[in-house]
Amino acid sequence: ACTGLLTPPCTLRYMGASTGQYMLGYLAGHTVRVQQFLRVDKVETRAIEYILSQKGFHPGKVAVLIGGPDWPVSVSCGILRVNVPQMILGTTPVLCVLTPCVLAGAFTARAVAGEQSIWNSLASIFVALGAVGQMGSMLLAGFCITQAIEGHCEELMAMRPEHAAVVKLSEIKAQQHEVFERVTRWPLLPLHLKVVIFASTGLMFLSCFFFLFLDEMCFQPFSVSGRIGDPYEESGLDNNALNIVRLPQGGVAMAAFGVAVVLHLVFRAFGARLAWA
Repeated sequence: ACTGLLTPPCTLRYMGASTGQYMLGYLAGHTVRVQQFLRVDKVETRAIEYILSQKGFHPGKVAVLIGGPDWPVSVSCGILRVNVPQMILGTTPVLCVLTPCVLAGAFTARAVAGEQSIWNSLASIFVALGAVGQMGSMLLAGFCITQAIEGHCEELMAMRPEHAAVVKLSEIKAQQHEVFERVTRWPLLPLHLKVVIFASTGLMFLSCFFFLFLDEMCFQPFSVSGRIGDPYEESGLDNNALNIVRLPQGGVAMAAFGVAVVLHLVFRAFGARLAWA
């Protein structure tokens, strides 16, 4: 049963790493803007590239591949042209991170909402083990990146001809960011932009207050082991997934969050227009 549960996430991880996400990065990595976004001209990115170029089960390579977020790591491997077989080999220990998470989900599904049982305890234990494994691999990755920078600093900082366009674009972006920061200082902002950013901040705080402290008033209690088709009395959603949001208070909190995001984007757009004017 455990093997069957582990097969889908492992298959998706390997397929994503070696095909879809990797190829997306490989094809998009030809453009200067994508390379600049990944900061291929910076020491940190070059240190990661150095680590991923190691053969076999190098601790730093394994830690980066399984400790980082799946999508960014796989796409970055494509942009950096990492060897695919070596990347898949280094990803194999991901089983150590996936196994506790899969078992935690299996035990949680066996638990009954509102009842204490051995399944709840096992789920909590394996959630903690999964968190320790993920956090440990992230810390090891950070340590290995730091060691690579300290041990190969001059090599990583050396100018590369293929990155000349990236360096130039990075300088332009830095200048643009400096101008944006200068024109969007509070004393220099036009009144309408002050209103926009003030409203965005206020609505964001309001929505976060509802989500953190009034969550039971905004959302119907529901757990992984619950069934949507069950009535509210049995920890279900009365056969409608949208019933998880309690109206009107839940809808108001979510709408406030959405409006806050939109207003923030509006502020960024108008601020950019001021900066480039």
